[in-house]
Formats: sequence, C-alpha cells, structure tokens
Amino acid sequence: MISRSRWAIARGGGLALGVLVGLGGIVGCGGGDGTSDAGTTTTDAASSPPPSGCAPEAITLIGLVNAYRAENGLPAIPASSSLCTVAATHTRDLAEHHPDTGMCNLHSWSDQGSWTPCCYTPDHAQAQCMWDKPRELSDYPGNGYENAFAGSDDPMAALEGWKHSPGHNAVILNQDIWADHPWGAIGADIHAGYAVLWFGEEPDPAR
Repeated sequence: MISRSRWAIARGGGLALGVLVGLGGIVGCGGGDGTSDAGTTTTDAASSPPPSGCAPEAITLIGLVNAYRAENGLPAIPASSSLCTVAATHTRDLAEHHPDTGMCNLHSWSDQGSWTPCCYTPDHAQAQCMWDKPRELSDYPGNGYENAFAGSDDPMAALEGWKHSPGHNAVILNQDIWADHPWGAIGADIHAGYAVLWFGEEPDPAR
C-alpha cells in the first residue's frame, strides 16, 4: 500500500485504524487507467435512492463521509451496492475469523471464504490482495481501496478517527497522491466493532 512513513495502523484507546494507499507510484496501481466519472454533483449523489446492497448503517456512514467532503468543497461519491457487499464481507470476516492478528493488519483476509486470503503486512507486499477484492466478490470492474477502523460501532467515531489520521483523511478528501483520482463509487459497512470504507474510481455498473 504505502511506505511505512505514511502507514497508519494506530492502536490506542481501544481503536485501530488502517488505510490502503496504492497510487502515485508508492506501490503502483494494480489496474485501471486512473480515470473515472467525476461529474456527479453533491446534490445528484445525495438525492439518489440508496443501493439495495448497502445496509442502513452503511448509508449513514457514507452520508457522513459525503457531508464531510461537501464541507471541503468536494462532490459526493455515489454509494455502490458492489462496494457495500465487499465492505460487509470484510467486516464479517474480521469479526468472525480475526485475520488481523500479529503482523497482519486490518486489511487482511482469512482463508474462510470464497476470496483470496492474505496477511496484509506493513511492507504492503499483499496490496494486490485488496485491490482485487471488488472483482472477486462483486461485479465491480475496478480496483478497491479501503479505510478500516476497529473499536466502535458508531459511524461518527469511525469518521472522526479517519479525519484525525492524515493518511485516511487524504483518501476521503482526494488529497496528496489521491488528488488526481476522483472517486466514482463508495461502499461501507459497520459490524461488531469494525467499520470499513471501500473506494473505487469507476462507477458501479450494479449501482
């Protein structure tokens, strides 16, 4: 994902944070051409009916993210049924199988499902494991990038944690290496103390 100096898996006060950053030459992009449909306005995305694949708490978290983006002059990201499916699958894997042990951080996946397992370590050797998850678990055509949080089921607590972590905040607000990669889709889930956001550049064909 990113170099060690930009990695944030911070544990303190019962909370854990993880963010995947894999663009701008830091790790290299695993697919796609870096383009997306960036024409969605805040009003357009916010007024669209929520995708059927996103749980109510996911829609709440996505709404908080888009409100935060609006405060910073950025358009809303359309909610994605496919990326919500990926997010819900991951929170349940984390809660039930705990692949995030030892050197394996919150972006790890167990071997207890129909996906490629991996121990995601600080050297980012398994970045492709994350990028591929939307294609493994849904019809989403592009790479996926994740913010992850552990320690609360409160969507605002998760967002506040990400806002106060420079690496996570940059992903949400398209800053730094993400500035030229506007998001075309977002998914989320909260389950058993885990919260995750999944971002993608391509619009979700499944909506």
